[in-house]
Amino acid sequence: MIPEMKKRGATVLSHGATGRGNDQVRFQLCTNMLAPEVTVYAPWRDREFLKKFPGRSEMIDYCNSYKLPIKASKNAPYSTDANLLGLTHEAGKLEHLTTEPWFVTPGMGVLPKDAPDTPESVSVRFEKGRPVAINGKATTAFQAIQTANAIGGKHAVGIATHLVENRFVGIKSRGVYEAPGMELLGSAYAFLLQLVLDRRGRELFDQLSLFVSKQIYQGYGFDLATHMARGAIAPITNLVTGTIKLKLYKGRAEFEAAEDVPHQMYSEANASMEAIGSFDHADSEGFLRVLQVSARALAANGQVTAPAWAKV
Repeated sequence: MIPEMKKRGATVLSHGATGRGNDQVRFQLCTNMLAPEVTVYAPWRDREFLKKFPGRSEMIDYCNSYKLPIKASKNAPYSTDANLLGLTHEAGKLEHLTTEPWFVTPGMGVLPKDAPDTPESVSVRFEKGRPVAINGKATTAFQAIQTANAIGGKHAVGIATHLVENRFVGIKSRGVYEAPGMELLGSAYAFLLQLVLDRRGRELFDQLSLFVSKQIYQGYGFDLATHMARGAIAPITNLVTGTIKLKLYKGRAEFEAAEDVPHQMYSEANASMEAIGSFDHADSEGFLRVLQVSARALAANGQVTAPAWAKV
């Protein structure tokens, strides 16, 4: 939005996020970082505005009095916010923990009970971490999300019927979340990572991934720390190339096959329990002799606490 605002000479960014949620933090901090000269105005944090519209009901009354075209109504059992990546159903009856969530009508697919009884296979091709083809058809990142949303939603993939979120401001909220495309693509990506990364690489990736996701969630996606973390992830991303085939069924996206993964660490021959491959089982004898030195030293010096069932 910032580049478009600059084109138009706009100096105020106004948004409709409430003072209780997370969106206000991202609108505020991202704007402050990218365009410090721009003022951020949030009506739901303006005391004069709040005097007239203290809540959702008053806002609905106002819109109805002027016959403004809105979807929200006082009788609606919940409200829905949506974008390309997913949507959330919140408020209304969903605020009551005694209300089961199955009355919600999905907006991007179906509930698991309504999904097809026949599984569907879908393949996703990644090149350097980016989805470039789905079911063999070339796609842009935008098209990949659209296609994955349609296919995943059809099979109830990526719908969390009860999710209690820890909001950044310290409040918990309950909702029904849908993100079929992200769940489908994310599952395929995760299966590919399992093949490519060794133990130490995976541990570092998980730490960096968690850090970056928190940074973005809290509105710090453009700061130095995030750029540093992204830089550390880049070498990993460059290795994530391959095709993953998933089986979608009743809300699940399960592994079916992997093909053409040039950087995979997995070796069928070395992993086999049969007498094939270059790994010699006898070689582990020396390896274990080295490890046993410290294990026996811990026992000899009284630094091992055995469980009750192991004591004689």
